[in-house]
Amino acid sequence: MLVSIPRIITPAAVIGVCIFARPVCAGDTAPPKEARIEKKEPNPPSFWEDRLSFDIEERVRGEIRENNRDFDSSVQDDNDDAWLLNRFRLGLALKPVSWFKFYAQTQDSREAFSDRANIPGVRSAEGDDIFDLRQLYVQLGDVKRFPVLLTVGRQAISYGDNRLVGDSRWGNFGRTFDAVRLRFEQPHFWV
Repeated sequence: MLVSIPRIITPAAVIGVCIFARPVCAGDTAPPKEARIEKKEPNPPSFWEDRLSFDIEERVRGEIRENNRDFDSSVQDDNDDAWLLNRFRLGLALKPVSWFKFYAQTQDSREAFSDRANIPGVRSAEGDDIFDLRQLYVQLGDVKRFPVLLTVGRQAISYGDNRLVGDSRWGNFGRTFDAVRLRFEQPHFWV
């Protein structure tokens, strides 16, 4: 013979167990964990406790242009072509102390398999810019200690959505600026 429990008692029993079991468990706490200080692992291409680091960027991209100027396929435009773009960047950052940084970056940018001239800008060509100095700057300041940062030299600058002042990373060369930049930084804004 099966004994059935009324349906009202079952939800009431579950709620009662939850309410009365909680205070019993509230006093039981785990012992506090000891604070562990984890040593930050350096980036693979860095040495001397991240004071000397390298960055490498290699980009290969194929492009095809057909009827970009007038969208008339009956006319063969002089820049209709297909080509392969290659960009290689190698950078070195030296930061011996927290308030001083020296950075240098070279760039090799080439266009291959194209009928266009290898001169940048001629017939919309990307051209070749073989091994050039892209960035070279010195940065003074540590915003964690003092809110002013000074950067002097050729540098990539990006403000806002990069329409007026930006790196233009889509192009094969990118843009850099010879500039002196003074930055004042606070928790909620910077100038």
